[in-house]
Amino acid sequence: MARWMTLLTLSALLGAGLSLAGCKRETPDADLVLTSPHDPQVQQEFERAFSAWHQEKFGQPVTLQWRDIGGTSQIVKYLQQRAGTSEIDLFFGGGDPAHVALARTGDLQPIELPEEVLAQLPESIAGVQQYDPQAGWYGACLSSFGIIYNAQLVRELGLEPPRTWEALSSDALYGRVAGASAKSGSAKAAYELILQTAPDWPTGWGRLLGYWGNCQSFTEGSSDVMALVGNGQALAATAIDYYAIKEARQATPGLLEFVVPDDGGVFTPDPISMLKGAPHPQMAQRFIEFVLSPQGQALWCLPTYGSLESTTQPAEAYPGPTTYALYRQPIRKDVYQIYQGRMLPELAGDVFSREYPFTLDQQLQNARVNFILPPLMQAAAIDNSQLLHRAWKVVIDRGRPANLMAEFSALPENLATTEALLATAQRIADAQDAADDRALEQVYSDWRGFFRTKYERIIAQQ
Repeated sequence: MARWMTLLTLSALLGAGLSLAGCKRETPDADLVLTSPHDPQVQQEFERAFSAWHQEKFGQPVTLQWRDIGGTSQIVKYLQQRAGTSEIDLFFGGGDPAHVALARTGDLQPIELPEEVLAQLPESIAGVQQYDPQAGWYGACLSSFGIIYNAQLVRELGLEPPRTWEALSSDALYGRVAGASAKSGSAKAAYELILQTAPDWPTGWGRLLGYWGNCQSFTEGSSDVMALVGNGQALAATAIDYYAIKEARQATPGLLEFVVPDDGGVFTPDPISMLKGAPHPQMAQRFIEFVLSPQGQALWCLPTYGSLESTTQPAEAYPGPTTYALYRQPIRKDVYQIYQGRMLPELAGDVFSREYPFTLDQQLQNARVNFILPPLMQAAAIDNSQLLHRAWKVVIDRGRPANLMAEFSALPENLATTEALLATAQRIADAQDAADDRALEQVYSDWRGFFRTKYERIIAQQ
């Protein structure tokens, strides 16, 4: 079996792939060095709480350094290029595909957790693996993906709110949605869910391409897409839960809404992993154990101390955040009972007591998210964006006849079936491992030409 097929991946997209780059803080003689796409609010809360926990448990505070490398894709590339010589201890956040990719290239140091911790971590949720069976990475919290939309604009236009993945490719949303490029981990995760919730790969691809055809623009990151929806330039976009919830809370009441689509939502892990060659392995182990403790998990899901209406608990004893609510789902099973009734009301509740509409196919997810979706989106939607937009309008104006939809949804031969896609993903993985840039560019160039020719042929039929 292909090497990448043996690695179970969790979606994450990506977390929000997931989020924004952390603030660069060069700290001489740091006790722990981390890199993370988590935003500065997450970094601040965990730094404060971990140092206090370490002081209480081991008798001394801890100095952390957050190494700013960029977003998730940049972090993965940087770490793979340095192969154990990065002088960084931990990779925190970024969605599971990023950690799976680092595990595949041998850049992670296995972590053995105490039995008490491991017993509270789910092996999987709705088919989504929540930690690496080889102990390379562990989910630190959970993410779900959905649609953020401008409710005011929906009302003004007299439209139905987009509550399904399929709705993003509807005629009514032509030119009214926005999308992030596949450099965004959260965007890739959402795009994969659009594919996974369809009856099959060709149908899912048609829906995803229709959504991209509806897009008025593509942005580099998910934060830019959120801004377009918030200011009314776009009606809707895909989003990761915690970021969308924060955006909605900060906006005018009733302006923004976030929904997990009726046709499919899952919870994926946002992991933490120790890097090969970590300069402070003992401290890195302690940080991971703190993140996965009930106290560390409380930071994700409880309101800030200052927002509590009444409490007799002193601030220094409060397990939740002090300054920023983080709006993340905890991954430990017992935390849902420990903090029952106290979690942020915007969260989805106990993820272990709900039913899920489908089971994620992780083999397909791994192949598409790590090897296929980024260059395929570049070829089909970004490099040929204007032609795609025009061709999709022809399909809509013609009433979406079956023959034209089939032509619009057609894929290059090496992606036309699931079997062909898996084989192509393996070839791309091998070429990446061999640094064979010429072979990769040939594949991508062929794809760009395929879509350009197809769109021009459809436009000629208007």
